[in-house]
Amino acid sequence: MEMIVLWNSALIGDNKVSTIRSDDGSIYFAAKELAIALGYVNHHKAVTTHTRERMRTTLGEIKGVSQFGLPLCKPGGVQPNMVFITESGLYRLIMKSKLPAAEDFQDWISEDVLPSIRKTGTYTLPGVMSAIDNVKDEKLRQLSEEERIEAHGKLTYKNNLVKDPKAVLRGKKGGLAVQKNNRQTKKILRERGARILELEEERDELEEERDELEEERYDLEEERDRLEEKVQDLKKELVERDERINELEDENERLLLENKNLKEQ
Repeated sequence: MEMIVLWNSALIGDNKVSTIRSDDGSIYFAAKELAIALGYVNHHKAVTTHTRERMRTTLGEIKGVSQFGLPLCKPGGVQPNMVFITESGLYRLIMKSKLPAAEDFQDWISEDVLPSIRKTGTYTLPGVMSAIDNVKDEKLRQLSEEERIEAHGKLTYKNNLVKDPKAVLRGKKGGLAVQKNNRQTKKILRERGARILELEEERDELEEERDELEEERYDLEEERDRLEEKVQDLKKELVERDERINELEDENERLLLENKNLKEQ
């Protein structure tokens, strides 16, 4: 296992966050440092509210930490009970943050990644597309003379089209419409993302309430069983007392009869 210091302006602005890479390749981020870097005032509440319990762990619980000598990344060093969050926890904190750098990441997700996946089923990094374009340029240089003439004609047509003011205006209007549609889509995706997180939090709260009610029900059922047992004991005691009363009444009648006989004698 190794500890590194992450400094990625695309995710957390110009801030450094202690990061752990475990033996199995999982990445963990120092929860307090990350929350502060993302602009949260109450870092403890932000971590506990916006991440699930399974996304949080401590340094001592991360696989391989006991066999690795961690460097001192800050005064006082790194303690075994220091809280770290998983990569999924990182994304949940970023999606909830209002920090400009975090919003840039949110925009990248909503404007580039998700639309690309919706349209093509995949997302390709820009560098990869540049490499593909280079391959295309090489193939163009290998075209025959006839193919070159055809390609030149197409390029000339496109060049004239760009010089046509009406065509340019139509293109601008189309581009503005696309931009407007992208902004609307971005807004919808961000609202839906926030709504999904709210629904997940509400679901978690309802599950906790359900568990509490289940425990309360079990307690009430135990109390009911205890009371029923007590009722049975009281019924048994009443029967025994009735029997004792009958015995005393019989004894009383016998004594009265004996007393009467003695008087007659």
